[in-house]
Amino acid sequence: MYTKKTKFTALILAIGLVAMLITAACNNSEPEALNVAVAIKSGAMEPKTIKAKQGDMVTLKILADDSGEFHLHTYDIEADIPAGQETDFYFEATATGRFKITYHPMAEDEHEDGEHGEGDAHGGIFKSKTLAPGESFFFEVHKHLAGTTIPFHSHLRPALNGSISVSRVASQTGSVSIEYTDKGAQPHEVN
Repeated sequence: MYTKKTKFTALILAIGLVAMLITAACNNSEPEALNVAVAIKSGAMEPKTIKAKQGDMVTLKILADDSGEFHLHTYDIEADIPAGQETDFYFEATATGRFKITYHPMAEDEHEDGEHGEGDAHGGIFKSKTLAPGESFFFEVHKHLAGTTIPFHSHLRPALNGSISVSRVASQTGSVSIEYTDKGAQPHEVN
């Protein structure tokens, strides 16, 4: 009886060890070169989710029916994508986590610094260089934006966002300071 119990315990331990080794081997695979076909039709991206492991070299082969700007948040990488022409968008998956990808179709008369559309929440109206802690950025709101709401966000941390409501009343002018912290943008909304 003692021998059967010992053999059974050894068998269970061996099976457990083999399962752990297989799991470890699958999770510790070497970085790969990935080529992923991405189709953008009427602003919708397919596939909706792209998976890569840290260290993978990823090439997205993008084919869009409308020209526009493709943007991988957190990495802060952008590329202009022409309509009907496959374009390679390359990055190395150095960061971990989930990252938003946005595509901003552009009409023929739009340009890079133009508005991307109502409710888009992508700050195409103004952009700053990457700011280090303590640095600042100045933007003067132009008259043609009176009565609009300008969404803003950090490209390095898209969850840090807010909006600026621009008054039509000329007497309501002045400077506003928006500070990004780990907790968010302060103030979140500016009127």
